[in-house]
Amino acid sequence: AGVGPTGTEGEQKLATGEKKGKEPVMRVMTMIREGRPSEEVADEIFRILEPVEREVAIAQGVKFQEIKATQKTAAKALVNGNIVELRTGGGKTLTLRAAAMIQALTAKAQGKSTGVLVAVPLAKLEDEKGNGDGQQAAKILGRFGIQVGIVKKGKAGSDVHLLYSSSGSDSREVDAVEFYENAQVIFGEMETFVHRYNHEVSGPAQDRAMRLRRYN
Repeated sequence: AGVGPTGTEGEQKLATGEKKGKEPVMRVMTMIREGRPSEEVADEIFRILEPVEREVAIAQGVKFQEIKATQKTAAKALVNGNIVELRTGGGKTLTLRAAAMIQALTAKAQGKSTGVLVAVPLAKLEDEKGNGDGQQAAKILGRFGIQVGIVKKGKAGSDVHLLYSSSGSDSREVDAVEFYENAQVIFGEMETFVHRYNHEVSGPAQDRAMRLRRYN
């Protein structure tokens, strides 16, 4: 654990590491295409994820804790479709992020358009400091070429769709179709996803971007 550079210096370090984050992804993609065991692939993803998690934490001036064995086991279980329960302080945020990364890279390597939905409480979705679950995922997963999106409620009660750049450094508001067609990992409230699914079931065909992407 530790703290390090913050502000401009920290952001420069993140930008410098962006290219490095994508190099080991090619190795993971090759492992998946070669049909290597899923456990082996997941372990390799954890190996390349941890230093990025550490670097982002240090750049933001917050303490970093190494990924625990329980988090690795829980992430693998989630990817396999199992229900997981972690105690308070057990590292649920990182576990969800790791599981999303495993699923996103696996789908990408297999040439599938499948995406990942991550349901989190509104209070944890984003904050003014950029440390919300969705914002953190954009910074970290973006380092591996995974595009992240956040969907939240606007002032009028309608959905606001924020699509982050592939590097995770910035976001822009887009319409629902562009959002669900491009975001590989989406953070939002469960009720938002349910409402969107119901809308697509009964709505016009051109609105069915989420169903076509076949999000998990």
